[in-house]
Amino acid sequence: MATNTQFELPFRHSIETQKGMQRADNNANYFWRKMIDAAIVAVARRLPELTVDDVVEEMSKIPNCPKTHALDALGPAMSRARKDRIISPTDRVVRSKREGTHGNRHSVWISNYYGGKS
Repeated sequence: MATNTQFELPFRHSIETQKGMQRADNNANYFWRKMIDAAIVAVARRLPELTVDDVVEEMSKIPNCPKTHALDALGPAMSRARKDRIISPTDRVVRSKREGTHGNRHSVWISNYYGGKS
């Protein structure tokens, strides 16, 4: 199976990490990937700053939302959103508040789509 793999320069992640992220993205459910991209935009419109916890919460609100076998495809989804300038990175991390994540560290992202209060 041929894949079109392109690595970031300058490197935000090591080549091995980028390869792992590419594998996770390639193995994610196609429809889940479309929904996660839409969820990131929805959260970015609603919040000035966000983490993957906010995106997972948004996904939980979607009725009959497709699932994927592992949430390691969240990283590539956030990277896509960064490349599309939907979000921008910060140098901050926070502990996950979701049950079962053991307080994993999550990057804090700035929304470039936040519109503030209507």
